[in-house]
Amino acid sequence: MGSGTTLVETVKLGANAIGRDINPVVHFLVKCALSVYDRKAILETYRAIERDVADEIRSYYRATLADGTQADVLYFFWVKVVDCPACAAPVDLFGSRILARHAYPKKVPQAHAVCPRCGGINKVHVEDRDARCSSCKKTFDPNAGPAKGQSATCPSCNHSFPIAKTIRATGKPPAHRMYAKLVLLQDGRKAYHPITDEDQNLYAKAEHSLAKHKNAYPVVAIEPGYNTNQVLGYNYCYWHEMFNARQLLCLAILADRIRIIPDPLLRDLFTCLFSGALEFNNMFASYKGEGTGAVRHMFAHHILKPERVPIEANLWGHPRARIVLHHVRGSHPPGARLRR
Repeated sequence: MGSGTTLVETVKLGANAIGRDINPVVHFLVKCALSVYDRKAILETYRAIERDVADEIRSYYRATLADGTQADVLYFFWVKVVDCPACAAPVDLFGSRILARHAYPKKVPQAHAVCPRCGGINKVHVEDRDARCSSCKKTFDPNAGPAKGQSATCPSCNHSFPIAKTIRATGKPPAHRMYAKLVLLQDGRKAYHPITDEDQNLYAKAEHSLAKHKNAYPVVAIEPGYNTNQVLGYNYCYWHEMFNARQLLCLAILADRIRIIPDPLLRDLFTCLFSGALEFNNMFASYKGEGTGAVRHMFAHHILKPERVPIEANLWGHPRARIVLHHVRGSHPPGARLRR
């Protein structure tokens, strides 16, 4: 029955449908999609989850701006970092310094780029080859970066090296550096800002809390296979290594709360929604840009592609940002049959 498309269309036509599949995950997802739910019970369950854990999760996605005001962080931006084999200097695997551009650049050519010297975030034209940083006043090429194709060039010593081979030689998954964030201002506008010490301290707090959280996530090895050999080549040996510490912590908080939902039908439904949240909240997700759905989920390429510039979304979500669980409010999961 696959993902259940034929079954759903059959039921919509008023007929009875029977589906079979050898994949237990498929069975679970289709069962959740075609079960009959009480809309009121779904929303009450969501509100109970929100009441119990939303503030704690949101606390890890807040920032203090330069004027002292508080803002919600919609997205944190990360870049993979590899030590140069020749001089050991850390090399950011940017293919371009542009971190955000519009989905239709000919219509909206303004983009945002990170300065390679000071980390300042600058508004640039999407085709600019020469920009002046508004923070350090140095010039840089927004459309150039150390990484090009399968190789990278160290900005410190100009040594070129193969990216995948260099990562494999370390014997561990690649490191990441947080370099920017997209915040929601109090007047409703969105703004890109560089990472501050406060952001680093907040992430360190998440790491500390994760270390104290019992059984935060399952430790499951990644088996070799056609769809996993690429990530194994990047030294991802366990599934939890595809998430950063803040994601693992907030997902653990959410999973613990879903686990105690007393109604098994609703517990399965929210587990299904949680599975969708996993798809969008990992270090294999990337930024689609402005003017479209912001997050490109980890299976968008139909392979497990190690993302060089991953995006970390606010896990609880916000009306101004894309997130799976937040869609429960005022709506229902695709295919779900709701009883008034």
